[in-house]
Amino acid sequence: MSQDDRAINPELERFYAKRMNAKTSEVKASHVAFISHPDVVARLIEQAAGAAAKSAAPSRRRTSVSVISSSPIRDCFRRLEPPLSCS
Repeated sequence: MSQDDRAINPELERFYAKRMNAKTSEVKASHVAFISHPDVVARLIEQAAGAAAKSAAPSRRRTSVSVISSSPIRDCFRRLEPPLSCS
C-alpha cells in the first residue's frame, strides 16, 4: 500500500486488507508506487508469486519462481520512462 496515496485513502485500503485477511506491505509513496519505487514493487510481486507457487498443489505446480536481481518484472518497471513525480 502507498502510505501517501491521495487517490485511495490508505486507512480504507488497510480496512479492506484486514477484512480479507490479506498480507500487506507499505511503501512511503503516492498512488503510483510502481513508478516511484519499481524495485520495491517488483520484489513484492516476485515474493507473492513465489509464495503462491509454494502453496499450490504439487500436481498444479508448473514452474518455480526465484527472486533474482534481474527479472522480467524488474526489467519492465525499469523501462518505464520518463520517471514521473506524483507528489
